[in-house]
Amino acid sequence: MVREYVEGLRSEALARDAQLRAQGIDPYKGTPVDEGPRRRWGARALAALVVLVAAVSVGAYVVFFHGEPDYGMSHGYQVQSDGSLKRPSAPVHQPSAPAELLRFTDDASEIAATHYFEAVAYAWNTGDTQYMRAFSSPDCQFCQKTAEEIERLYTGGGWASGSAYSNMTTEMLGKSENTATFGDQSYGVRVRYHERTPDLYHDHSFQPSRESDNSLIVIVHWDGQRWLIRDIGKEGDE
Repeated sequence: MVREYVEGLRSEALARDAQLRAQGIDPYKGTPVDEGPRRRWGARALAALVVLVAAVSVGAYVVFFHGEPDYGMSHGYQVQSDGSLKRPSAPVHQPSAPAELLRFTDDASEIAATHYFEAVAYAWNTGDTQYMRAFSSPDCQFCQKTAEEIERLYTGGGWASGSAYSNMTTEMLGKSENTATFGDQSYGVRVRYHERTPDLYHDHSFQPSRESDNSLIVIVHWDGQRWLIRDIGKEGDE
């Protein structure tokens, strides 16, 4: 009986507490319950969360759709965060070797002479000198110096862009008489062309390209299987 009586009192007390709470009254203090601060802090936290999510979303949108921030342009190239100029990302394809390089004819020797300039432009624009070296004789000092200059630029963190040769014409000069220097089966070809030197960038220093019309004598050598560039010089150097 006592236990049932106590349980009854407990149930009545819980019911009374619930009724008071429903009316907004603290059953222990007998005063109205202040929900304001808790609600205000909850609203502030929610607002902060919304702002944070919005900021992250906008940042992700900018990076995903626009890449790195825009620091402007200089000399036609994009400026990077450290102030350096960004190397162009457009692919540069290695020139295809003409089939004539394997033919022992006058026309083939002239094609070999002009193809060398394509190999040089490719090397400047990419830093890859392997194709140019493979196409020139190890004894070609002009060729070796050009390759070394390109390699020195790129290994030092620099780059080049825009090298090009156009309007090339050739004139066969005949077999070289200087067999002691160039060996047998070496021929001179005069090549006239329009040149655009590359834009050069190294260590925050920019050198713009130049355009000019030039003429060089190219000595091509037939090694028994293919044409190689044996030497290059100006008129009268031979």
